[in-house]
Amino acid sequence: MKARTFVLTILLLAAATCAYAADLPTAEEILAKVTAAWGAMKSYEADQQVGVVLQPNMTVTTTANTVMERSEKDGKTVEKFSIAEESVRRATDGKDEVSESRIVSDGTFRWRERRFPGDIGLRVWKDNAENTPIGLQFNGLFPGSALDWKDYHLKTVGEDTIDGQKMYVLEGTIDPTALVKGLKESKMKVWVRQADFIIRKRVLTMQGADEDKPMVFTMEFLNVKVNEKVDPALFVYTPPEGAKIIDHTQPAK
Repeated sequence: MKARTFVLTILLLAAATCAYAADLPTAEEILAKVTAAWGAMKSYEADQQVGVVLQPNMTVTTTANTVMERSEKDGKTVEKFSIAEESVRRATDGKDEVSESRIVSDGTFRWRERRFPGDIGLRVWKDNAENTPIGLQFNGLFPGSALDWKDYHLKTVGEDTIDGQKMYVLEGTIDPTALVKGLKESKMKVWVRQADFIIRKRVLTMQGADEDKPMVFTMEFLNVKVNEKVDPALFVYTPPEGAKIIDHTQPAK
């Protein structure tokens, strides 16, 4: 009798959960609004914290600041952006390897600066600014690109709160046909703020075919500002003295 009561309770809870999820917007509806919200933005700024567990004995922690501004010029949309990152690779031997990078686009040229540890030193790449939206160029750093989720079968699984703000929670696994060679499985979980349909958190879990434990990537978007005034100096870049510059805007010799 007790076993029957327990089974009945589980079935009732499962039915209640399904009914609750059915009352929420579908993942397709939510992500369509995420894309629309990103496309309508005139400016965006956020701090990011990215934690990556690569192996049981190695982690990578990245902090970043991303800024975007859109304007119209001669009937075309011009996107300017600035990305500043610092990554710390930490192994169990206690030695930290720190790398810094910066990407700046003024709408005409895009500069990529990378400071490598050791003797490699400072490198700067100069490219023509591409017409591809920045959400596609820097998938994940700017949380509005369909590339973030297009290969995943996401479903709305519930609600949550982050910093007191209500979120929709989406979860799903990647389409097997989209798996990168060497991966056995990949899962994604996404938190979307209900007030403005801006992504506030993503967790990506990837299991290698020959690995016992998965790699876990956790990205949080903090201090998000939308359509606020942006300092124009953020989109001005001058290569540091002594940097080796690789100029892709000039014809190859």
